[in-house]
Amino acid sequence: MEMQAMKKYLMRSGLHPLEYKTPGDLIARDFIGTNSGNMLYAYGIFRNLVSPDVTIESDEYVVSMSKVDDINTNYDGYIIALADAIRPDFMPTLKALTNVIRALKIPVYLIGMGVRADYGVAEADLHFEYDDIVRDFVAAVLEKSSVVGLRGDITAQYLNNLGFKQGEDHVVIGCPSMYAFGPQLKIRDLRSDFSLQSSRFKTNISKSAPEKTMDYISNLHRDYAHVSYIPQEYDEFKLLYSGGSTFSINHYPSNIHDPAYASGEAQFFLNAPTWINEMKHADFSIGTRFHGNVAATLAGTPSVTIPIDARMQELVEFHGLPYVLPERLDENPSPEALLQELDMHAPERKQAANFANFITFLKKNGLEPTIEQDPKMTYADRLEQQSNLYRAVASSEQISDVERRSRLAEGTTANLIKEKRLRAAIKHNQEKNHALTNENDKLHAQIEQLQKQLQTATENPDED
Repeated sequence: MEMQAMKKYLMRSGLHPLEYKTPGDLIARDFIGTNSGNMLYAYGIFRNLVSPDVTIESDEYVVSMSKVDDINTNYDGYIIALADAIRPDFMPTLKALTNVIRALKIPVYLIGMGVRADYGVAEADLHFEYDDIVRDFVAAVLEKSSVVGLRGDITAQYLNNLGFKQGEDHVVIGCPSMYAFGPQLKIRDLRSDFSLQSSRFKTNISKSAPEKTMDYISNLHRDYAHVSYIPQEYDEFKLLYSGGSTFSINHYPSNIHDPAYASGEAQFFLNAPTWINEMKHADFSIGTRFHGNVAATLAGTPSVTIPIDARMQELVEFHGLPYVLPERLDENPSPEALLQELDMHAPERKQAANFANFITFLKKNGLEPTIEQDPKMTYADRLEQQSNLYRAVASSEQISDVERRSRLAEGTTANLIKEKRLRAAIKHNQEKNHALTNENDKLHAQIEQLQKQLQTATENPDED
């Protein structure tokens, strides 16, 4: 019987989904890509593709032309998972990725990409000053794959506007995070004795949320006893971990004494599995962060999402996540009223068809999904059982003075390590620049010598 060849893929992510990372590691290197939600869609892809014959490694968000030869030699494909990558500040990264993709000799798979725009944007007229950069990137990926996967219909229409063909060049697959556990979702009903005062629920919020929405979420922490805030951004992690504020935004929890942090129950997660498992203990989740509520959905916990832009709009619509618009919160409804007026089971009815569509997309690109074969116990589950993952990071308001001092010391050590790495990188680049300067001087000298020889030959031509 012929043995199946092992395949090894490189995936654009900050870390391997089952890698043990500590708070000190995160202080030293931002492996969440500024937002811990990034870990969830990498986790979804990993669970669907890893097998005894397939390994997936992280590029740690570091891919450059200098690594192309190594990637071509050691990997069978490059998986690119993106969130709202079609935005102004991501264009330099998109251009760099395009150059790398064009130099690769292996397949490239774009499993998710979305557009950042205002809620209710007119899709048919969607164009940006960086259209050419996006068009070039998608074209480069299509040179190395059969079809690209997009997060929703708004992004699909945007690519149509750029001249790509829906169904041929691109398909809507939603967010891979939703497929971490296969084709079935089971959202729990609220308890018969459900009470807001006794329920344990989670909140999340975005810095770009309307001020009244921020106030609504903050007031939940003031008005109810068992509410836990789950921050997702890198600077929020540093605030939660050390207690020192690194930013200040009106109406947004940006101080350790703000209601969202003051209870001491805020938590930050360094990996997807512990995040999802923690959400199993909540009665419901509410907030403006898509992945914050995806974690709840995967855990079977009811959730209310507040979409604030087009990137969330297309995702909640595609996956059927229960949602209310920010304007609804201006009326100051109780969370109980929202839970009663929304269909908490809506995602269940969309999941099977969405998952089948996702599997078709993977197979069309020559990938071999494994989770569909036995979603109850996948190879990824066995790997997860063997892994050692860091627990949820508790707020500095919930720890002893001794541990707080330890955290500050750890942060200082991590920053020293980061500074050492930066100094080493600077030294390396200086040495490289010096070597290039010397080589350049030699070339200039050779050019001058050749020019003199040319001039002499011109002034003294050979006679026949």
